[in-house]
Amino acid sequence: MPDRRKNCIGDTVPPQKRTPFPRTDTAETTISGVRMDLEYDIFEEFPDGSVIWRAFARGLDEARNKLDELSQQSANEFFIFHAPTKQTITRSNGRK
Repeated sequence: MPDRRKNCIGDTVPPQKRTPFPRTDTAETTISGVRMDLEYDIFEEFPDGSVIWRAFARGLDEARNKLDELSQQSANEFFIFHAPTKQTITRSNGRK
């Protein structure tokens, strides 16, 4: 007999079936078909190899826009980083 629980008003509630989340690329993820934007950090890398955090972005489009904006303000290199996967998404040279 399946496990049945009672809700707050005493009605029997059937057990919920778990479904695996679909896999997607690093640009976005979906949960039950709904797009969820990932969170990214943008860092500036100096000629000596040191880095400093410069911005946060929700979604790859916003991250790329911020990367372009920051790149126009400095001659240093910038990159978008996705911390959960430890993946560098893209790099951009600073202004010329």
